[in-house]
Amino acid sequence: MESILMSFVIIIGIIIVASIVNEKKLHIEHDIAIISFSFLISLIVLILEKFNIFSLDETILGAMKNTSLDNFLLECTLGFMLFAGASKIHLNKFMKNIIPITSLAVIGTVISSLLYGSLFYLVTQIFNINISIWVCMLLGALISPTDPIAATRYIK
Repeated sequence: MESILMSFVIIIGIIIVASIVNEKKLHIEHDIAIISFSFLISLIVLILEKFNIFSLDETILGAMKNTSLDNFLLECTLGFMLFAGASKIHLNKFMKNIIPITSLAVIGTVISSLLYGSLFYLVTQIFNINISIWVCMLLGALISPTDPIAATRYIK
């Protein structure tokens, strides 16, 4: 367990250093920098494993075998992403634009629910699967809510 925590501490340290370097020197677009630094961190981890500094099987991959993906995403990752997005929102700008934000969110969710529900119903009819249109609309409503993390980018 200690080696897993140490591995995460090292990776988070590399992420912090990479973020500082990007902010002060490189000035790469944030999304591109995340992908680029993720690639570099993965490459560094693979090189460290090649020189037997630590083993992925014992640390990261070993911990991942005992973790369910849905619990990890919902209980760990989503909270950090929502916090990071919410911490960058200016409340005054948000309150000033509450009507357009709310109307676009509601209209976008309704339109995407109807679109996905109709597409699901069309697919079921093509493949002769007997599912009512209401079940398809419910499925469309379940998968169509707007992404709050992506939306926070435009409220800064």
